[in-house]
Amino acid sequence: MQRGRNQQLNNATTNIVRHMQNEKTTHGFDYRILMVAPYIYPDVVEFFRFKAINDKVNISTLSIEKTIGLISDSENIKDLNSNYDSIIVNLKTLDVQQFVDKINSFRISI
Repeated sequence: MQRGRNQQLNNATTNIVRHMQNEKTTHGFDYRILMVAPYIYPDVVEFFRFKAINDKVNISTLSIEKTIGLISDSENIKDLNSNYDSIIVNLKTLDVQQFVDKINSFRISI
């Protein structure tokens, strides 16, 4: 789990994107990548958004609670993929701060 902004941006994202691109090039697999953190920072979202749009990859970052909600709302792997793809659409279309606020303000209802 990545906690700080610099740790999220520097240590995790560049390696994740590089490995994802290598796998896509080498094996043709189109992965969905998710980085989970307690809090999501705007500059991390900006980087993921840039990569999702420019490199046409399915990569996003979510808070712990939003990730739990994503999994809870998905009855099976097909639903999980569809629900994740909706998050990618939000990442690409919402303003960065809107996406950050939406992810960080999500609370699990029990």
